[in-house]
Amino acid sequence: YNGTKPWPYSTHFADYYADPALGAKYLSMAPFILIDIATYLPEKIAQDSELGFCFAAFKATTTPDPIGTFAQLMNVPTFERHVRGLSSDLKNIVTRYLAHFVDQQQQGLEDVVELVSTNTQEKQSIMTSVAQAYQQQGMQQGMQQGIQTVARTMLSDKTPPEQVSKWTGLSKEELAKLTK
Repeated sequence: YNGTKPWPYSTHFADYYADPALGAKYLSMAPFILIDIATYLPEKIAQDSELGFCFAAFKATTTPDPIGTFAQLMNVPTFERHVRGLSSDLKNIVTRYLAHFVDQQQQGLEDVVELVSTNTQEKQSIMTSVAQAYQQQGMQQGMQQGIQTVARTMLSDKTPPEQVSKWTGLSKEELAKLTK
């Protein structure tokens, strides 16, 4: 947890079931522990390379300069070794996660890739993988916007909502939101 106020909810998974007693019956997990990452000391975070790295990455994304903060974390030998030892797939995940927090006006995807990759071939592979993922995401968003535009036009032309739903695949609830 990295919010500004204490966590106000239960820390037991069963409590999130509609029927907590039923949840408790089928969940054998103990209550999970919430850690306020913002107040966690860097030395404590660095004690565990894997979990600490995750905490550090989360913490970096809560700062005004997440890439600069992450770059500083990479100077911690424990984290530097951990990141260098990650598989390409995990480096892709780290890159995509950090890229969501990049100020596009100040830094680019290349800056993020530079922090996690070790050689030119790996950098190219990560850039290609991340670019493809963003391209796919953009195409899906564009298709969804196109479908919504068609649905709005159909509804404004007085096409019955049932037909609009059938032709666009949008639910009645989604159509109702479009008409507002």
